[in-house]
Amino acid sequence: MATDTPAGLNEAKHGAFTNGKYHADREAFFDFWDKSITFGVLLTGAVAFLDVFGNSFQKVGAAVLGVFALLQLVAELSKKARDHSTLKKLYFELAAKMESGELAANAAGAAMLRLAGEERPPYCALHAIAENWATRAIYGDGKPLPCRIGRFQRILRNWSRFEGTNFGCS
Repeated sequence: MATDTPAGLNEAKHGAFTNGKYHADREAFFDFWDKSITFGVLLTGAVAFLDVFGNSFQKVGAAVLGVFALLQLVAELSKKARDHSTLKKLYFELAAKMESGELAANAAGAAMLRLAGEERPPYCALHAIAENWATRAIYGDGKPLPCRIGRFQRILRNWSRFEGTNFGCS
């Protein structure tokens, strides 16, 4: 657990920044796909009702509309985006309170543990990217990045959890 020394406060802020960035990225991912699927629903819905292209085009449009609408209903991407938005806000509020001196590092660490209990299992490559971002935000360029993330893991960071993959994070 972090102490209230300057190093301990930086360690606690690093944890809050890492988790805040992680949730910001997950929120953006879900928000993008929610908007994309909504666009697909609107577009295919419009196509399904157009007479200009003929009957077969309407049937294909209606089928695609059904798939998009079902995906939107089942995946609940907008809810997931809101959940990550809330967690992002809470982690950055903890960092702000530590920065202003309103919250001690130990108390912030305990609050982060409580928040972690509400989270789903992390996407490890995305979390490693967030940890590198937090290291730069807290320590600047003077400290080496703790995690090594390959191109393949960066591309699939929101699609695969990469559980068991060692990114070298400390």
